[in-house]
Amino acid sequence: MDQSADLNDEKLLGAARNLIAEVTNHIDINANIELWNGEHIPLGSNVTGPLAIRIASPGVITSIVRRPTLDSIIQHYVQGQLDLLGGTLLDLGEAGAGHASRGSLKKIDKLKVLKLLGPFMLRKADKPQHARNFAGNAKGQTRRIEENKDFIQFHYDVGNEFYALFLD
Repeated sequence: MDQSADLNDEKLLGAARNLIAEVTNHIDINANIELWNGEHIPLGSNVTGPLAIRIASPGVITSIVRRPTLDSIIQHYVQGQLDLLGGTLLDLGEAGAGHASRGSLKKIDKLKVLKLLGPFMLRKADKPQHARNFAGNAKGQTRRIEENKDFIQFHYDVGNEFYALFLD
């Protein structure tokens, strides 16, 4: 890796640290963020549990910031680019119950957050890839009637391995 790449990665790590610190000033969650370099940053003042949100690369942050939808977050999660370690989504909700209220999140300085996100906006995003592609519009907003049969197969013809996960 060349020196400019090292400096860029350090700049991104610094921006991520500062961003997490800004958010942590307004919430107090018993969980960590695990950055792509393996570093753990607490989301609260007294983190004691094993719960961590793992971010596989800075491009995941870029992708989510550019397209901040639940669908984007879920796709990164499904592909292992964003992960929850040491617990479940319910555990994360419980760890943040009462600490990450909508009111406390509104107090975050949005201009400061935008400045902290700057280095992520100047890099390539890690776009989540669809494991099974549907040629039409998967969300159905502009889907033609002729595509409905293919759309149904896309959603329900997922193979026995998928159903085995749920049916044991």
